[in-house]
Amino acid sequence: MIKETTIDHVREADIVKVIGSYCDLKKAGSNYNCRSPFTEDKTASFMVNPVKNTWFCYSSNQGGDAIEFVKIRENCTFIEAVEKVAGICGILVEHEALTEQQQLKHNAREKQLGVMRATAKEYKEQLQKLPATHWAKVMIGVRNINQESILSFGIGYTPGERLVTKSLTEKALYDVGVQAGLISAKDGRNFDFFNDRLMFPIQNVKGEVIGFGGRQSGNVDNSPKYLNSKESDIYSKTATLYGLYQAKNVIHKTKQAVLMEGYTDVIAAHQNGVDTAIATCGTALTDKQAELIARYARTVIICRDNDVPGTYKDFITEGKNVIKKYNLKFDLQSKNVTEFFNDIKEKYNEVIDTADFEVLEKAYKNINHTELGAGTRAAVKDINILLGAGLRVLICHLPEGEDPDSFSQKNNLKKYIEDKSTDAVTWKTTLLKNRAADDAYKMPEVFKEVADMLFAIKDDYIRKDFAKNLSKVLKISEKELRGYVDDIQQRVEDEAKSKLKVEDAELKKLNLPKGADYQEFLQHRYCTVGNSYWFRGKEGFFKGTNFRVTPIFHIGGKKNNQRICEIVNEDGIKRILAINSDDFVAKTTFEKIIFRDDNYVFEENTTASHYYLFRNRMSKEFVKANEVFTLGTNDRHNFFAFADSIFYKGIVKKINPYGVIELDIPVETENSSEFHTQSNHYYLPAFSEINKYNDDDDDDYENDRCLVYNQSPVTFYQWADQMVKVYGFEKASTGICFNLASLYRNVFSKRYEAFPFVFMTGEKGSGKTKYGMSLTNMFTHKQVPFDLNTATISAFNRRLARFNNIPNFLEEFNDNIDDKIFQGIKGAYDGRGRELSKYNDDKRTATVKVKTPLVIASQYLSSRDDNSITSRSILMHFIKPQEAFTNEQMKDFNLLKSWEEKGLSSLITDLLVHQEFVLKNIHDTYSELIKMIKTDLKGREYQERMMQSYMILLTPFKIYEEVMNMPFKWEDVYTHFKNMILESSDLIVESEGLAEFWRVMEYLLDRYFIKEGEHFKIDAKLSVRFQTRKGEPDMIWTNKDNKRLLFLRLNAVHQLYHKEISMREGAEVITEGTIRNYFKSKKYFLGVVGSERFGKISTSAVVFDYDAMMQGNILNLDRNEVVDTPDTNFDANGEPIYSVKNGPVIPQEMKPIQRQMELNGEPSDDTPF
Repeated sequence: MIKETTIDHVREADIVKVIGSYCDLKKAGSNYNCRSPFTEDKTASFMVNPVKNTWFCYSSNQGGDAIEFVKIRENCTFIEAVEKVAGICGILVEHEALTEQQQLKHNAREKQLGVMRATAKEYKEQLQKLPATHWAKVMIGVRNINQESILSFGIGYTPGERLVTKSLTEKALYDVGVQAGLISAKDGRNFDFFNDRLMFPIQNVKGEVIGFGGRQSGNVDNSPKYLNSKESDIYSKTATLYGLYQAKNVIHKTKQAVLMEGYTDVIAAHQNGVDTAIATCGTALTDKQAELIARYARTVIICRDNDVPGTYKDFITEGKNVIKKYNLKFDLQSKNVTEFFNDIKEKYNEVIDTADFEVLEKAYKNINHTELGAGTRAAVKDINILLGAGLRVLICHLPEGEDPDSFSQKNNLKKYIEDKSTDAVTWKTTLLKNRAADDAYKMPEVFKEVADMLFAIKDDYIRKDFAKNLSKVLKISEKELRGYVDDIQQRVEDEAKSKLKVEDAELKKLNLPKGADYQEFLQHRYCTVGNSYWFRGKEGFFKGTNFRVTPIFHIGGKKNNQRICEIVNEDGIKRILAINSDDFVAKTTFEKIIFRDDNYVFEENTTASHYYLFRNRMSKEFVKANEVFTLGTNDRHNFFAFADSIFYKGIVKKINPYGVIELDIPVETENSSEFHTQSNHYYLPAFSEINKYNDDDDDDYENDRCLVYNQSPVTFYQWADQMVKVYGFEKASTGICFNLASLYRNVFSKRYEAFPFVFMTGEKGSGKTKYGMSLTNMFTHKQVPFDLNTATISAFNRRLARFNNIPNFLEEFNDNIDDKIFQGIKGAYDGRGRELSKYNDDKRTATVKVKTPLVIASQYLSSRDDNSITSRSILMHFIKPQEAFTNEQMKDFNLLKSWEEKGLSSLITDLLVHQEFVLKNIHDTYSELIKMIKTDLKGREYQERMMQSYMILLTPFKIYEEVMNMPFKWEDVYTHFKNMILESSDLIVESEGLAEFWRVMEYLLDRYFIKEGEHFKIDAKLSVRFQTRKGEPDMIWTNKDNKRLLFLRLNAVHQLYHKEISMREGAEVITEGTIRNYFKSKKYFLGVVGSERFGKISTSAVVFDYDAMMQGNILNLDRNEVVDTPDTNFDANGEPIYSVKNGPVIPQEMKPIQRQMELNGEPSDDTPF
């Protein structure tokens, strides 16, 4: 670490030499200038003041010292800038090593200084944004504060409105803001300490911002005119002088300082050539401030406000009222009060009403002619303090009612100070004597006050000289006056002897530890000393903790009710903790929690009663926040929550390190209640500093971490276009529409009680998993599909109940999954919810609403519960490719997956930007599409629910096409969906009627009740002669695609089907005639042939497109060839055990089970198509 002494030397470096090494400076009077090195301005707008050792750039509104210049010019850190300046000026850079504790304290101080620096910068930017008519800009204009002064003194403005509180909270600097006095908390809310004020940064001698003074507009009732920062680790009011940083170089050169009262006094003085002006910021001068002045100056000129005394003000107010009421030609300012009253009495007594004159007369009689104004009283006190610091003291007494700021607006302040400054010691003596008016009873007190002033002078020679002169003024002997001084000397010596006893007595009486705040103790009955709390015991105060806590947020609600706070111990070790509110109640539980995290302990004498004092104080200072339990769309406030951010009103806001985001949500008036307070803070715990380092085995937010905001590498159009390239138009358009509609699932569910699933079927390796992940990867990042085969109820609940309008991918669906999971999936369709779990603490059942759109993968269509899942789905079938993918196909696929790897979730916000437009048109568009599709499908057989499902998907796409570019038209999607409605409806009917027939046929085949060649055959005939209506010739159908055809002896198979179904309890037999009618509505039905040979028999047969039936997962009659081998094995009952060619020996009756095991045991998808 660089030594502070080195930094001080660098600050004093020749600024002309430093900046001259970067810029071509030219002499301009006493200053230097050049074109701005920060802008393209072509005028000499950059100025260097070598006397003040500062620079200003009027074109970029920046300024500072040499270090600040290098920081900006080189875009480097403070330390790097110090080293660069030292190198330019040949200053030796010395370093020092710090202990761990020193380093922690240093880091804490630097953090506070960084916060103050950033806040000052923000205030300056806020001022620049204000219109010229704003009161702050008007006030600056009225006071003639120029741009150089604004830059030099860093003047800014704060609107308040939690400007600083929000920023520091988001950066996990809340505690720093509280300690620096920038943030206040009260009654469960936090807010900026400064609100709607013109801001004056307070700098130390190094130029570091350590505090602020804020000036209000003057139109705010019950608000102090000036508000100053509270004291902190970096700011001590009693040891800081405003303007000293700007004036110190000139003071050091001239050895003279001018002491004023306020911020605007100093600024006005500097503008008017008084470059040595400094101020006490409205506080009384202290010994420390006087000592600070003495480091740079030998002489101080006191130039305080010459305020009109209070009783004078009352008379002047009444006088002005009389002048205004009677329109008198009087200049009150040009007369003293006695002259004014006498003139009124003599000249206008008859004009003024008796009542008005009596009021004026009463005010005149109440005047205390010996009363001093506040500024004069302060000056009288200042003299002794400044003399005590070894300074020569002069005083410049301004005209009555004037302060340096007001006087400089119409007079030459610099010349007035030069001409009117007089010796302060003599002035004070004369003032005191005149006030006593040579009254014999008052003069002894005057002698004592003058002697006290003389005693403050440490130099005996100077003291003797003043005693000689002042004795003449007081008309007493020098010896007599020195006797008063000697009395004071004796009193001081006596007091010094008993000082320790007095201090001990006071400490024993108050029992306050060193560094404690008395007001804090009065309010809370304990006090903070450093990073510890001190409580009062029977024998005085004792240290009760080795830590200090800053309350941040109270996460409300019935579950996960927590208190988030920062805790720091005396070693400077800081943590952010989330403590259950129940654990905050008692000392024992709280103590366990904090000790488990690090070395945070209560001392042995701390009792539960002491803890309650601490707890009750903390509980009032937490700010209320709401935990976001459902990610995705927030139905109540219409924002979209990721695990690490919230999208609201077109802006993505990231969580702060506490896991909290503040949104400007309007207060609800309709649902407001005196028993509920709305909070605009929202808690997302997954990526807070508290939880983001959780181990994988101890992570409650594992699923949440997949829904993060990632900036997509491509636009929505590019993504959608690539989907078409990879998956083809039909599948891609369906998935894209599903994703768009998913963002409005809640709207459809609420109005129409429907939102369809995407239900994908196909064998392993068909590509359905890759497709499903491409859909969900637009929303989530690297989230694996949820395996329903291995799922537990609780895991299923966590996965589905957490998201709203965010698709979830469920794979390995089959009709044998747990009933609660099955019912939960059903509940996702209409949003009504299903009973999924129970509370831990009682027997109440919890109805969990599944608010997530579902993408489901299965090998087969579902027929469970009267096809309840199938009928609620958009059905998509995937076929395993027979040929290898081309290089172009693989390139397109890999490109899409590379985008998914980077994250695509910003596409959600790109879509939600148009949410208002979509919501405005969604129901009308849906109604139009329903009317259109019903018209187009008039006379066709289709399922109403299937039609509704497809139109739900198409509605948002049609609306988005009006505001966004899409790779295809909604009309093309409409045509595709119209065909899919008919095809899918066929599949549903199939499931409801024929499915059972086909399953029984497969069962009969596996049981060898029917045989290929005898009851059916599969053949790829080139042509077939189909029967037509009676009297019409047969039709020749050509098999152009060389499809495999199924020839079925329906009459023979139906008899076996009838026999099998009749033995099943509760099953109903479908007649042969009904089945024939079902056949006629199927696309895979081709016709009937009058004669087809089956073995030795020729008979009529029904003919189907067997390839289409296989692709649609309707029927599978393919079996391995079973043969008798010469070495046939026999079981225990003497029955032969058949062997399957190229396979293991399996008993005949086990073949159906073996087939199912084979299907279930195949490897996972590994291709995209």
